Amino acid sequence: MHSPKLSQLSSSSRQVIKPNKEETIHKVIRISLLIWAFPRLAVSLLWTGVITLGTVAHLLSPYSHVPPSRLVFDAFAIPIQLLEIAMLTIFIVAGFKKSVKFYLIYYRYCILSLIIYVIATTLCLSLDEKYGHFFGDIYIFFSYFDVAGVHGNEYLIFFTASVINVGLEMLLIFLIKLLIEHYQSYGNNYTASESV
Repeated sequence: MHSPKLSQLSSSSRQVIKPNKEETIHKVIRISLLIWAFPRLAVSLLWTGVITLGTVAHLLSPYSHVPPSRLVFDAFAIPIQLLEIAMLTIFIVAGFKKSVKFYLIYYRYCILSLIIYVIATTLCLSLDEKYGHFFGDIYIFFSYFDVAGVHGNEYLIFFTASVINVGLEMLLIFLIKLLIEHYQSYGNNYTASESV
């Protein structure tokens, strides 16, 4: 009454299919980057709000004594921060949808921003503090020189922080490239089959 073929089918259908090690690693990378992206987006939103409110307050206040260079900094910082917010949003959507297209957009943005960061840092370190500080502030957004003035050698602190920042950005680029290659190899079917 009991068929061996039916027995084999039922036992094979009960087996749990475990994802291979490579899929698990890529899933961990994707989820870790999503966990990293949300606080970074929150900080970018907060920072953009602070810069925007400060700029508006200085422009509307009749007693404001803000130097023009500060307003120039704000004029550059606000659009750059808005671009950062848009790119982080694209990155978060890419993480949830596993979209190679969106990952590629953020990957290219990271490479471009790394190049700009290295150029700004190089100008900041090689030019006179007055001009270098301005170039650094436009892209880096916070003043290592002000922190360094309290703690000592400003160039050493600035250079160390810049090297760490470049290293972290290169790690981010590497991890995104791994995800792009992984999802490209699986095509569109993989996106629909894996859960968050």
